[in-house]
Amino acid sequence: MAVIFTNHKVAGDDTAYDITAARMLDLARSVDGFLGIESVRDASGTGITVSYWRDHDAIATWRRHPEHLDAQSAGRSSGTPGTNFVSPPSSGPSPIAALRRG
Repeated sequence: MAVIFTNHKVAGDDTAYDITAARMLDLARSVDGFLGIESVRDASGTGITVSYWRDHDAIATWRRHPEHLDAQSAGRSSGTPGTNFVSPPSSGPSPIAALRRG
């Protein structure tokens, strides 16, 4: 299963965003069922992150994590909200690999 997160990083907020993103990655790695992550961001600040999970239960655990909920709330109030999509597993190339090929 994949969770696809898109957002637009606000200019001038790189440090705070990067600290939060690193913390979210550490937390995601601690959730049973986390399989990996891929991320890309263009020059304008638009980013796509795809995280891979064993099943819906693992995704639900991640979505309910208190620090993850806090980060989502902070993103909404700082002007960097994101959008999430859940996708079933694919036998083809990863969405990020396809974007990198252009």
